Amino acid sequence: MRWLIPFVQATGYRIIIENPKSHEQIVIDQNTKELPPLTLEWMQKYNRQELLEWMAQKKEKEEARKIKEARGRSRFGDTFKIEE
Repeated sequence: MRWLIPFVQATGYRIIIENPKSHEQIVIDQNTKELPPLTLEWMQKYNRQELLEWMAQKKEKEEARKIKEARGRSRFGDTFKIEE
């Protein structure tokens, strides 16, 4: 990755490295002197709001599945299973 800075300085391009989990960006342009470290912690960061929304959706789906299964068992007996 050491070639990125000379490439950007020679071409005038602007490179953006985005972390899709946290929506943070590292911008490399002509004024960049050294690369910021792409650490494992940075790549594993997440957007807290998206994680909470995902957890809520998963919980809702699980509750809906349990309700369906309970209704099916009351109607068809204990051997009823929902196929996913």
